[in-house]
Order: sequence, then structure tokens, then C-alpha cells
Amino acid sequence: MSLAVEADGSLITVAGFAGNYQVYRIDPVSGLRTRVPTEGPAFRFPTDVALAPDGTLMVIDIGYPAVFQINLETGTRLILSSDTMGIGPLLGPVSSLAVDPTGAIFAGSFFTILQIDALSGNRSVVSGGVLTPDIVIFLPEGLAVETMDTLVMVDSLTTRVTRVDLLSGLATVISDDGIGLGPSLFFPVAIAVEADGMLVVTDITLRALIRIDPLTGDRMMLSGPRPEVSLETK
Repeated sequence: MSLAVEADGSLITVAGFAGNYQVYRIDPVSGLRTRVPTEGPAFRFPTDVALAPDGTLMVIDIGYPAVFQINLETGTRLILSSDTMGIGPLLGPVSSLAVDPTGAIFAGSFFTILQIDALSGNRSVVSGGVLTPDIVIFLPEGLAVETMDTLVMVDSLTTRVTRVDLLSGLATVISDDGIGLGPSLFFPVAIAVEADGMLVVTDITLRALIRIDPLTGDRMMLSGPRPEVSLETK
């Protein structure tokens, strides 16, 4: 499960086990974890979280599949979008979530990147399928807002880092074994954009963080890895 950062620096996540997933707030200084009481439809298998500009917590739950909307002040937990709520393409096995500064919601599912309306829960395809015939989106495990017009994602099956143009739907590979130098990715599951525009990818096979130059695709070890895993390029 991923983390989201609140305006005061506190960390928010959803953790637990089947039948008992809870929202937690973590103090970044002391590490103290506090449960945030919420009420509404139960989580089944949450996989990603993101915060909207107004502080609303968004949660992807692959167990439905559904996108939850949680008011952290009142504790109200609602399903915003699911295969039976909102209209548009089915969510399918959604695995990643991102929210831009305007509150636009994006979700990664098999073969597609979807945009979800924050009021109606309606869904539309922004990239994937016929929109990207030359670059197949398989499993976008990690998704992040890069600019107002672009998303970046990591695909755990192809191990590619890809940029998605929200205006055209075009997907462009930023870094993979053929683009950029440095350690190969093995099983990337999350991506973040640093303040200077550099990208950081979490790879669970390497148990490492890899920093990626979005212009050249070059990859550099930031933290990790497991000693028994070679970092030589594939």
C-alpha cells in the first residue's frame, strides 16, 4: 500500500488484512501511527491512495473494483466509482491512482489509463488500447502526475517507465532496457515526481529506489538494494 502526504506533512495510508483494513495517519517525526475512524462500505483489497487538493482521501480497491472517496474530517467513506456506479469503461483490475492539482482523478488498469470524474464517478479512457497502438500498456502499477498535461507510470510487466500525454493520449517510453543507462528495473510498482522533475521508482525485486532522468532515461541507484541482486544492466 502506498502513502499520501497531507499539507502538514503527516502521512496517510490504508493498512490491515482482509475484513479489517483501516485508515492510518503517521507522524513523520515520531513515527506514531493513529487510526483515523471512518464509516461506510468496507474495504476489500485496497492497493493505492492519493489525496485530492481539498484533503479528501482517494483509495483504489481492487477487491470490488472501486474508487473510494473519504472525508478525513468527518470520517465518511463512500464509493465514488465502480463497475456499477458511474458510467463509462469498466474499472477492471485497477491498481494505481493519481490526483492532479485541479482534483482530476486518474486510475491505471489493465491496458488503459482512465480519468474519473470527481463528482459523478463517470469514467473515460485517456490512454491505452487504440490510442496507443505502438506502445501497449499492460499493468500500470504506479501512476503519478508529472505536469498539468502529462502523467508518468511504471508498468510491472514490461518494466517500462512511460509518459502519457493527457491531451492526445499518446504514450511515450521514457526509460527501459533500450533507453537510458544504469541498473535495469525488474519489478517496478510505484513512481513519484521530485520537485526538480526527476522521477523516483520503487522496485520490489531490487528492494530499491531508482532515480530516473526524464530527459535521458538514465537510471541511478538512490537507495538499496538487496545484496544478492545484481544491478548490472540486463
